[in-house]
Amino acid sequence: MTAGPFAVVTALSLLVAGCAATPYQPMNLEGGYASTRAGADTFNVIFQGNAHTPRATAEAYALYRSAELTVEAGFDYFIVVGGTSGPTALREAARNPTPRPEDSDDTHLPMVSITVRAFRGERPSPDAFNAQEILEELGPRIRRR
Repeated sequence: MTAGPFAVVTALSLLVAGCAATPYQPMNLEGGYASTRAGADTFNVIFQGNAHTPRATAEAYALYRSAELTVEAGFDYFIVVGGTSGPTALREAARNPTPRPEDSDDTHLPMVSITVRAFRGERPSPDAFNAQEILEELGPRIRRR
């Protein structure tokens, strides 16, 4: 008995979906983001990708989630105060969330974990990210489920 056209298309769709990078989504078995509020102005953010997710994409998604949390909490800026990626790597990922040479090994599961502190009003330092600008800049490039 041969498979019908619908079965073949369905199987191919599942195969292609299984080879895709982790989309921007809440954490589940396929990866995604998780966040906690660690204080009145502090958030912990994690983005876990699958083996097809470039580290730069995981960094960009963690940065985007940080901006979402900052705006949702009524703040304007945030500073990265700790984690596995620093401000320089995150800024580079925001500019270019495509694979870098160190991302060519398809056997890793990139996880970015950062702690950010949020601020209102004037930019608190040159290293501070403007949350609204991050949302506007990265929003069109975020691949959602």
